[in-house]
Amino acid sequence: MAKTNLSIRIDDETRERLDLLAAKSGRNRSSLIEDALKVYLDHETWLTGQIELGKDAAGTTPRVEHPVLLAAVASVIREASS
Repeated sequence: MAKTNLSIRIDDETRERLDLLAAKSGRNRSSLIEDALKVYLDHETWLTGQIELGKDAAGTTPRVEHPVLLAAVASVIREASS
C-alpha cells in the first residue's frame, strides 16, 4: 500500500512516551503512530455506526409518555405492597 507523509504536533510528554515505547518494542515511531491511528479510526467508525443505529431505532421504537409510565409503576408498587 502506498504511504504518504503526515505532519502532526504533540506535546513533549506524549513524544517521550512514544519514544520510550518505540525503544522498548524495537519499532519506529511512525509504525506505532500508524497502528494507533488505525485502532482509533476503527473504533470511531464502529461507534458512529452504533450511534446512527440507535438514532434510527429511537425513531421507530414505541414510546410511553412519562405520566403513563409513572402511573404504571405506581400501580405495580401498590399491588406488590398489598
